[in-house]
Amino acid sequence: MTWLIIALIMVVVIGPVMYLVPTAKDKRLTGLRASARGRGLNVQITSVPKLDPAGHERVTAGGKTQDPCTPCAAYHLPLGDNLADMSHFMLVKLPEHPTVLVNEVSPGWALSKESDQSFWQRYNTGGAGVAQLSDISEQLPADVLALAVDARSVACYWQEKAAAEDDVVDRIAAVLGHLRDDLITRFSTRIS
Repeated sequence: MTWLIIALIMVVVIGPVMYLVPTAKDKRLTGLRASARGRGLNVQITSVPKLDPAGHERVTAGGKTQDPCTPCAAYHLPLGDNLADMSHFMLVKLPEHPTVLVNEVSPGWALSKESDQSFWQRYNTGGAGVAQLSDISEQLPADVLALAVDARSVACYWQEKAAAEDDVVDRIAAVLGHLRDDLITRFSTRIS
């Protein structure tokens, strides 16, 4: 009986401590995010609109409409320059069979409904935005959900399924750096 009480006390004492020990997934995510910070990227936990929601994800049992989203992490690269008349747009990667109305701007990519349409048109003048997207799409991991541009940063939204040892953070940093350089070249204002 004494051993049973001692074992129970040990479980009660050690159980909560073991709960705090990071899992393999936690360690992998920590490695990815530390690698990102080392490359000048800021990481934010967020979500993107889900383009292939099932019916039960769109409407509750009580009849309220919902905006289904997919949780992900956004890796932001600050622009660090004064850019003229910057607004925002988000390009969302299309699923195989979208179940919501989308504005496809390039094969496999759609403009989110929150995006500034006129700024996208300026960015895509002469098809430059679509050409840029087709150039960088191959470099992105398969689980990337979206790319976004706003007045402060360029961002890659993804589900972080890669291993910490992979070069995926390097590839994302390179893609975001390329987008940032393009934006600075095309929209930079020089203050004299």
